[in-house]
Amino acid sequence: MRKIVETAGEPFRTIFWLASETGMRVGELTAVRWEDLDLGTCRVHVKQSVWCGQFKTTKSRKPRTCVISKLLATQLESMRQDPGLVFPTTTGKPIDQANLRKSVYAICDRVDIPRRGMHAFRHWNESVMAHLQAPPKLRRQRLGHSDERMMLRYEHGITQDEVNLASQLGLLLMGRA
Repeated sequence: MRKIVETAGEPFRTIFWLASETGMRVGELTAVRWEDLDLGTCRVHVKQSVWCGQFKTTKSRKPRTCVISKLLATQLESMRQDPGLVFPTTTGKPIDQANLRKSVYAICDRVDIPRRGMHAFRHWNESVMAHLQAPPKLRRQRLGHSDERMMLRYEHGITQDEVNLASQLGLLLMGRA
């Protein structure tokens, strides 16, 4: 994710950064308005989503708040513009989700990593939260999930047991054990 964020130009750099830190769905990212941000307290209020160019409620139908890093809050503040969407097109409409996917694919190709869509940011966010041992309730709240089992689909962490097992298998296969 760091390679993608570092390689992207604006506004994609900040969109991908926000996606990585919060795990917000792509429709939620494209619907964020300046009034949804409280940059003084480093908060993003996720209130709506965009689907096929139309504003809707969030998938869970409940608003939620995600705390963001001071670094990201400062970055967002540096981009502040007229009221409205944080990431508008030149016509003031929400960025098309297909364009975001194309942008992330192009960056993945450029930095030679496998292509993943925007949903990969959610998976990464959950995996990192699990690795950092964030409480399950906090992880569910940030991702907008009501069911803890849903989060298990998002975790892709590699445990130390898996690393140890792979090492042992490698040694066995190479005749060194």
